[in-house]
Amino acid sequence: MNKTKYIVIIIFFALAANSQSNIEIKKLLIFTDGNSYVVKEGIINTSNKSFSLEKDQLPIPRFGTLFINASDESLKYVSSKKIETIENPLNKSINSVLSNNMGKRIEIKTNDETFIGIIFNVIPGYLIINSDQQTIIKIEDILSFKFIDKLNFDVNPNPSTIKKNYDNYGRGIKDDNRNAKIILHFDSDGRKNIHLSYLQKGISWNPNYRLNLKDNNKAILRLQAEIINDIDNLKDADVELIVGKPNFQYHEYLTDLIDYNNTLDPFYEKPKNNSNYYSSGMMLDEVVIISKNKAESKFHDFQIYNLNNVNLEKNSRALFNIFEYEIPYKHIYECELQTQDFNKSYNSNNINNNDEINIVFHSIQIENTTNSLLGKGSVFIFDDIKKNSRPIAQSKMTFIPESARGTVKLTENNEIEISSNEKIVKRQEQEIEFWGRDYYKAEIHGTIKIINYNKQKIELHINSEINGELKGNNAELEVINQKQPFHSPNYFSKVKWVIDLNARETKEINYKYEVFVK
Repeated sequence: MNKTKYIVIIIFFALAANSQSNIEIKKLLIFTDGNSYVVKEGIINTSNKSFSLEKDQLPIPRFGTLFINASDESLKYVSSKKIETIENPLNKSINSVLSNNMGKRIEIKTNDETFIGIIFNVIPGYLIINSDQQTIIKIEDILSFKFIDKLNFDVNPNPSTIKKNYDNYGRGIKDDNRNAKIILHFDSDGRKNIHLSYLQKGISWNPNYRLNLKDNNKAILRLQAEIINDIDNLKDADVELIVGKPNFQYHEYLTDLIDYNNTLDPFYEKPKNNSNYYSSGMMLDEVVIISKNKAESKFHDFQIYNLNNVNLEKNSRALFNIFEYEIPYKHIYECELQTQDFNKSYNSNNINNNDEINIVFHSIQIENTTNSLLGKGSVFIFDDIKKNSRPIAQSKMTFIPESARGTVKLTENNEIEISSNEKIVKRQEQEIEFWGRDYYKAEIHGTIKIINYNKQKIELHINSEINGELKGNNAELEVINQKQPFHSPNYFSKVKWVIDLNARETKEINYKYEVFVK
């Protein structure tokens, strides 16, 4: 009687730590535009008066921002070298081993149970086997497996199967090592304490606000910081979250020290003409971290939130609770009038009617009584007056300095009607020359008609842009800013009216200005 012989192979997987050095992030400044400034320190052991930074230790700096030194000033210079990679077919990932053995019987052990079946398919992050039924097993849950049928050691002819790696969530991991290494050259051997700092992409943060409207025109404003980390492990790092708009001139470009072929890695680069740097459709490892040791400070035009002892793995995200304040608010209504342009209508009917609908928004005006600059971000608004805490809108927070006021939109309002028109009431036929061009001066009278169909008194804010010089007494009009564009005879003014209207009231606003037209 012939006995069937089974070839049993058990494979265990473990992560090996880098024993050569210990270089970690000590401080990280994160901006909201996808840039971060990294400060790393560590102790290394040199060999032949040199040490190489490669793979996970390789920095990914922006052009002109990389700085490396040693505490004992023994670092002579830094060079880089392109790595020519050679595939080793025997060193396959778990995906490659399973993919090469489709149709083979396998026994798989996880934390919960043991599965025996035939490999049907391997997809990113998952294994499908057939037994009495088809079973899908997460690859990250596999403790060990053994093949009951003879294992196939042949190289898979499809190179993508061998080279493609996946993380625990089925996301394809792109090569972030850029086939280069940085070599530190010293004047002596021994233990060296090195310092690295540079600007990089791949770590960003988003301000997420929550506004709970309470009684007596008081609201609770909370800020959470969502950190997106796709580039490095953080271990007990000091993190500063920056509110403000920095000017980084060369942040789109890698330093030439590691950028061979002048090709930017799309895994870290923001796509051109695309503001959505991170895909919201990705499966994320999200956690909520409440930082007990936090503070805030100001530096020039930036607001800084300090987080201490942050631990966050590469390719993960986190939410940090930053602050909670009580602030005053009130309900207002806002309208942005369509801009008037007389350059094309001067020689026609002399009237510039605005036939487009002027949309009115019901908004919340908040006063920034916090100790912080409120930066751009999403704001989720709740009506908590009757302690029901109903969500009523999500809007965008704009930059609001301390002690200033800003608004967040709730809904469009259909119970306020606004119509506007302008007409030329006087013209000067004599030509006036500016920079070799002939212009005519015209006097414009504008009218805004407002009808409040609401059953309560409202405060209405009307904003507009006027291409001309305001003249005379324009009641209730506030000039927000005024400038004269280069090579234009006309002033450009941003203006605002703040109007109180009683229930069912109709009101008319008149204004006038002068404009030079061709």
